[in-house]
Amino acid sequence: MEKAALRYAQALAELAQSEGSSVSLLLEMRLVHQLCSKDVSLSHFLSNPLVEAKKKHRLLQTVLTTDLQPLTQKLLDLLAQRNRFKLLPAIIEALISQLEQRLNVVHARVYTACRLSQELLEEFRGVVRTVSGCQEVEMAVEIYPSLLGGYVLQTDTWRLDNSVLGRLNMVRKSCK
Repeated sequence: MEKAALRYAQALAELAQSEGSSVSLLLEMRLVHQLCSKDVSLSHFLSNPLVEAKKKHRLLQTVLTTDLQPLTQKLLDLLAQRNRFKLLPAIIEALISQLEQRLNVVHARVYTACRLSQELLEEFRGVVRTVSGCQEVEMAVEIYPSLLGGYVLQTDTWRLDNSVLGRLNMVRKSCK
């Protein structure tokens, strides 16, 4: 990641924290990130050096139909002034990471052989909160029938494999 993108992200995260708008800025940045990653032509347009910065700025304001946070608007204005829109995807990724870290958000993923009830999903969130010490848990669920039963719960720093497949693999390793 470019150092300039990191500097923009750190400055924005600090401003958002001092203004008390970290949560709303995080939600908006996730939306913009989703938009940029889904629409490849938008990313190409923003990184194209032949397109004027003013046109990029206008397009983004048109595409982002909601009222933008003042900090987001200031970022877009600054990038337009300095013709640095090609940094926008990297700034957004770094900013999301910075904000999540400051807000104590942890990402977890649970793999199961079948669908989970909402009640069980909340139990998994509770386990992640307890182990990580974070209050905000972003949980993703993926279904893998090959697990045969049970679950695998993981974050960036730890993994708990309580699946039938995992236990069979442990038995297989111990028999060698």
